[in-house]
Amino acid sequence: MMDSNEDRVKLCIKRHPDWPDGRISNSLNIRMKEIEAIRLGIPVASQESAAAPVAGVGAAVSMSDVRQKLDTAAAIRREIVAIKRDHLVPEEELCRLTAGRDRNRFRRAVDNNPELARAHRIKLRLDESTEGKFFWGHAEDITEAARLRDL
Repeated sequence: MMDSNEDRVKLCIKRHPDWPDGRISNSLNIRMKEIEAIRLGIPVASQESAAAPVAGVGAAVSMSDVRQKLDTAAAIRREIVAIKRDHLVPEEELCRLTAGRDRNRFRRAVDNNPELARAHRIKLRLDESTEGKFFWGHAEDITEAARLRDL
Protein backbone atom coordinates (compact mmCIF):
# COMPACT_ATOMS: atom_id res chain seq x y z
CA MET A 1 0.00 0.00 0.00
CA MET A 2 1.27 3.44 -0.94
CA ASP A 3 1.93 5.93 1.84
CA SER A 4 0.01 9.19 1.85
CA ASN A 5 1.66 12.39 0.70
CA GLU A 6 1.81 13.56 4.30
CA ASP A 7 3.74 10.45 5.36
CA ARG A 8 6.11 10.75 2.41
CA VAL A 9 6.82 14.44 3.13
CA LYS A 10 7.40 13.79 6.85
CA LEU A 11 9.79 10.94 6.04
CA CYS A 12 11.68 13.11 3.54
CA ILE A 13 11.98 15.96 6.05
CA LYS A 14 13.22 13.50 8.67
CA ARG A 15 15.90 12.14 6.30
CA HIS A 16 16.83 15.54 4.85
CA PRO A 17 16.08 18.29 7.38
CA ASP A 18 18.17 20.81 5.45
CA TRP A 19 16.23 20.46 2.16
CA PRO A 20 14.06 23.43 1.15
CA ASP A 21 10.41 22.89 0.20
CA GLY A 22 11.20 23.26 -3.51
CA ARG A 23 13.64 20.36 -3.46
CA ILE A 24 11.17 18.18 -1.54
CA SER A 25 8.46 19.11 -4.02
CA ASN A 26 10.66 18.12 -6.98
CA SER A 27 11.81 14.93 -5.28
CA LEU A 28 8.34 13.68 -4.31
CA ASN A 29 6.31 15.33 -7.09
CA ILE A 30 4.05 17.03 -4.58
CA ARG A 31 2.84 20.64 -4.66
CA MET A 32 4.71 23.23 -2.62
CA LYS A 33 1.53 24.41 -0.85
CA GLU A 34 0.91 20.88 0.40
CA ILE A 35 4.48 20.60 1.72
CA GLU A 36 4.20 23.99 3.47
CA ALA A 37 0.91 22.91 5.07
CA ILE A 38 2.47 19.65 6.30
CA ARG A 39 5.45 21.54 7.78
CA LEU A 40 3.03 23.87 9.62
CA GLY A 41 0.91 20.95 10.84
CA ILE A 42 -2.18 22.01 8.92
CA PRO A 43 -4.35 19.05 7.89
CA VAL A 44 -4.20 18.31 4.16
CA ALA A 45 -6.94 16.60 2.14
CA SER A 46 -6.08 13.06 1.15
CA GLN A 47 -4.51 12.50 -2.24
CA GLU A 48 -7.42 10.39 -3.53
CA SER A 49 -10.16 12.85 -2.63
CA ALA A 50 -8.21 15.83 -3.93
CA ALA A 51 -7.17 14.19 -7.19
CA ALA A 52 -10.53 12.77 -8.28
CA PRO A 53 -12.44 16.04 -8.86
CA VAL A 54 -9.49 17.73 -10.54
CA ALA A 55 -8.94 14.82 -12.92
CA GLY A 56 -12.65 14.67 -13.73
CA VAL A 57 -12.91 18.34 -14.59
CA GLY A 58 -9.85 18.49 -16.81
CA ALA A 59 -10.30 15.19 -18.60
CA ALA A 60 -14.05 15.12 -19.21
CA VAL A 61 -15.82 16.83 -22.09
CA SER A 62 -19.58 16.71 -22.39
CA MET A 63 -21.05 15.31 -25.58
CA SER A 64 -23.32 18.34 -25.89
CA ASP A 65 -20.17 20.50 -26.18
CA VAL A 66 -18.78 18.17 -28.83
CA ARG A 67 -22.06 18.21 -30.77
CA GLN A 68 -22.34 21.97 -30.57
CA LYS A 69 -18.79 22.42 -31.85
CA LEU A 70 -18.63 19.71 -34.52
CA ASP A 71 -22.18 18.93 -35.70
CA THR A 72 -22.36 21.51 -38.46
CA ALA A 73 -25.63 20.20 -39.91
CA ALA A 74 -27.37 20.72 -36.56
CA ALA A 75 -25.81 24.18 -36.31
CA ILE A 76 -27.17 25.02 -39.77
CA ARG A 77 -30.66 23.91 -38.67
CA ARG A 78 -30.41 26.06 -35.52
CA GLU A 79 -29.37 29.10 -37.54
CA ILE A 80 -32.16 28.60 -40.09
CA VAL A 81 -34.71 28.63 -37.27
CA ALA A 82 -33.15 31.89 -36.01
CA ILE A 83 -33.49 33.63 -39.41
CA LYS A 84 -36.37 36.09 -39.49
CA ARG A 85 -39.26 35.29 -41.79
CA ASP A 86 -39.10 37.02 -45.19
CA HIS A 87 -35.30 37.23 -44.94
CA LEU A 88 -32.60 35.28 -46.73
CA VAL A 89 -29.05 34.94 -45.41
CA PRO A 90 -26.07 34.71 -47.78
CA GLU A 91 -24.29 31.36 -47.62
CA GLU A 92 -21.00 33.03 -46.61
CA GLU A 93 -22.67 34.44 -43.50
CA LEU A 94 -24.31 31.12 -42.60
CA CYS A 95 -20.98 29.36 -43.07
CA ARG A 96 -19.28 31.83 -40.74
CA LEU A 97 -21.98 31.40 -38.10
CA THR A 98 -22.00 27.60 -38.17
CA ALA A 99 -18.50 26.44 -39.09
CA GLY A 100 -16.36 29.49 -38.44
CA ARG A 101 -13.42 29.53 -40.82
CA ASP A 102 -13.72 25.87 -41.77
CA ARG A 103 -15.50 26.18 -45.12
CA ASN A 104 -14.83 22.50 -45.92
CA ARG A 105 -16.73 21.33 -42.82
CA PHE A 106 -19.68 23.49 -43.88
CA ARG A 107 -19.52 22.13 -47.44
CA ARG A 108 -19.41 18.51 -46.18
CA ALA A 109 -22.44 19.12 -43.98
CA VAL A 110 -24.38 20.52 -46.94
CA ASP A 111 -23.28 17.69 -49.26
CA ASN A 112 -24.16 15.00 -46.70
CA ASN A 113 -27.62 16.48 -46.00
CA PRO A 114 -29.18 17.11 -49.43
CA GLU A 115 -32.71 17.39 -47.99
CA LEU A 116 -31.53 20.30 -45.83
CA ALA A 117 -30.01 22.11 -48.81
CA ARG A 118 -32.96 21.35 -51.07
CA ALA A 119 -35.50 22.81 -48.65
CA HIS A 120 -33.59 25.82 -47.30
CA ARG A 121 -31.10 26.88 -49.99
CA ILE A 122 -31.46 28.75 -53.28
CA LYS A 123 -29.12 30.26 -55.81
CA LEU A 124 -30.09 33.79 -56.81
CA ARG A 125 -28.49 36.26 -59.13
CA LEU A 126 -29.30 39.59 -57.53
CA ASP A 127 -26.43 41.48 -59.15
CA GLU A 128 -26.10 41.47 -62.94
CA SER A 129 -22.30 41.27 -62.78
CA THR A 130 -22.16 38.00 -60.81
CA GLU A 131 -23.12 34.45 -61.67
CA GLY A 132 -25.27 34.16 -58.55
CA LYS A 133 -24.89 33.36 -54.89
CA PHE A 134 -26.51 30.86 -52.57
CA PHE A 135 -28.91 32.09 -49.92
CA TRP A 136 -30.51 30.26 -46.99
CA GLY A 137 -33.86 30.77 -45.30
CA HIS A 138 -37.10 29.17 -44.20
CA ALA A 139 -38.58 26.65 -46.63
CA GLU A 140 -41.58 28.89 -47.41
CA ASP A 141 -39.31 31.85 -48.20
CA ILE A 142 -37.12 29.67 -50.43
CA THR A 143 -40.22 28.42 -52.31
CA GLU A 144 -41.41 31.99 -52.87
CA ALA A 145 -37.93 33.13 -53.99
CA ALA A 146 -37.75 30.24 -56.46
CA ARG A 147 -41.18 31.14 -57.84
CA LEU A 148 -40.14 34.78 -58.29
CA ARG A 149 -36.80 33.80 -59.83
CA ASP A 150 -38.44 31.49 -62.37
CA LEU A 151 -41.08 33.99 -63.60
